[in-house]
Amino acid sequence: MNYLISIDNQRFNNSSTNAIICWINDIDNFQKLTTSLQQLMKSNFTLLLFCFFSVLFLSSSVPKTLDPIPVNRWMLFQKEAGVEFYIQHRSSMYDTRYNTLVRLRNTNQYEVKVSFTPSFGCEGESKMNLQGRIQTAIYPRHSVTLLAYRPCQGKIPDRISFNSLDVRKR
Repeated sequence: MNYLISIDNQRFNNSSTNAIICWINDIDNFQKLTTSLQQLMKSNFTLLLFCFFSVLFLSSSVPKTLDPIPVNRWMLFQKEAGVEFYIQHRSSMYDTRYNTLVRLRNTNQYEVKVSFTPSFGCEGESKMNLQGRIQTAIYPRHSVTLLAYRPCQGKIPDRISFNSLDVRKR
């Protein structure tokens, strides 16, 4: 006598990967098959639990920084009189160091004149590195990207400030 077995009380055709269909000649083989299937399911469950707890343990042991610095992405730094100042730390194409870029975006309905002196603070240094004075005009609803700075020998600066900031309607 032949028996047709299907998992989860559902019938599957031969092309289904989720089903085990087999013909069994007698009831002893059927019982052996069900016992081996139960053992297989227990071992898969144990393996699944092991993987889950391993991932959980490894993810908790990775040190987390409190405030990661975004790289290669514009980040809003400051707003002043309708002008938004953005900072981007971009990895260099030629070496392993970083360039710091400044972008100004005029959100006003009129043209503005912006002047300031950027300064950067490097790790382990108490003094800020002053750069040259910047003066630029920005059309309404436009943005200007300024020079790339490398104030900390190509490392990302700890502190950034814009000294003597002046935004005027032109």
